[in-house]
Parts: sequence; C-alpha cells; structure tokens
Amino acid sequence: MVNLAVNARDAMPNGSVLTIATRRVQGDVVGSNGASVVANLCAELTLRDTGTGMTPEVRAHLFEPFFSTKGPGKGTGLGLATVYGIVKQNRGEIQAYSEVGKGSEFRIYLPCCHDGVPDTAPGPSLEQGLLRGTETILVVEDEDRVRRFACDALRRLGYAVLEACDGVAALEVITGAEAPPISLVVTDIVMPRMGGRDLAAHLRKVRPDVPVLFMTGYPGDGDQPGEAVYPSPVRKPFTVDVLARRVRQVLDGASP
Repeated sequence: MVNLAVNARDAMPNGSVLTIATRRVQGDVVGSNGASVVANLCAELTLRDTGTGMTPEVRAHLFEPFFSTKGPGKGTGLGLATVYGIVKQNRGEIQAYSEVGKGSEFRIYLPCCHDGVPDTAPGPSLEQGLLRGTETILVVEDEDRVRRFACDALRRLGYAVLEACDGVAALEVITGAEAPPISLVVTDIVMPRMGGRDLAAHLRKVRPDVPVLFMTGYPGDGDQPGEAVYPSPVRKPFTVDVLARRVRQVLDGASP
C-alpha cells in the first residue's frame, strides 16, 4: 500500500485526489490472462488517483523489475515488481487501469481466510519456521535497499554477514589480511566496476572453496550454459523465505 500510495503521490505533482477503499467481493476474479485466479470470497483493495495517468505502453511493462518512468535517483524500478510478487505469493491478483490525463487505479484481490484465529494466539515472528544458520556470508549488491534487505534478513536468521557494494569491494574483503572464513558469497550479477560474473571468476582462482549464489532481476540472467557450475540464481524481487531456503540449499550442497 505504501509503495502504491507513493507512486500515486508522484503522479500528482500539482495535487489531486488519492482514494483508498476496501470491500469484500464474492465470486471469481479474472486475471490478466483471462483465467480465474481468485475464487469465492476475497478482499478487494483499491487505490485510485486523479493524476497524470499512464500510456498503454507504460502499463504493459508496469510490473517488470527495474522498469521505471521516474528520473535518475528517484526510483529503482523494484517497487511495483515487489508489490506484484507479494500479491502473487499470497495467491492474489493485482490489476491496473489507467488513462493519460485522468489517473490510475490499482485493484488488489486477496483470498479471505475462513479459519478463525483466537485473539490470544501469539503472532509468529518473521523468522519462525525459516531455515537458519551460523555461517559467515558475504552479500554483494550495489542497490542499497536490496543489500540492506538481504543483510538484515540473513542476520536475523543467525548468520554472520559481511557486505560489499560491488565486485571490487568484495575482493578487498575476501583477500584482506584479516579476512574472516567466508562460507558463501551472495552476489548481484549486474553491478558497476565489477559485476557478479567477474567476481565469481576471480573467486574460482583465489577461493575456489567458496560457493557463489547469484541474485538477478533480469529474466534468463544467470542461466547461461557457462554458468551451469553455479546454483540457479535467486530471482528479484524475493522474500525472506526464498532467500533463507536458497542460501541453506547452497551451504548444504543440495540441489535448488
């Protein structure tokens, strides 16, 4: 909701109206591919603005990672992709409607839970039931928000976490005089100065014992034939559960 509201604000530079509404909907919700995606009772969350609106061309790419119409430094292109991922992980559907000069409307549909939970039941913590560990992991990511998210999640799961903003900084950590025993490198593929592929190639020379787990927001990236020696990459946007599971699989030598 916050991400959608911020986008609506940015689309109304001269001030307009943002409307947020919820209701329960009975019946099927039809997804963008024409298939029924949410059946029976569901909650509908609508965010509607009267801003600048979007062209059909922009709307067609709206939920793609790293797609943004904002200027440099004003957006990463991950916001709506993250919203889309969260909705889908909860078996929901998100639909976008827009017209240039008239505004945009987003509708989110989530299936309602029919099993009541006692008010006295304690809420589970974020990490409850997730795979944990105590190994040392180096996270390499040039996007500050993504790096913070991954590092914070891994620390809460018990890991010792080091971080670097690109491949050059990562090699300085790994080859430093006081370099700790690193068990895994989790790295983005596309970064300035030195990307994840070049970093992995250097690691094979200086620390061939350290496995590498790629992260990427680009479809098909990390799946090239020459990269078969590496585990399949973590696809952005990802959840704590996905990251925890993939990290544990690589550390334990299991297949993804």
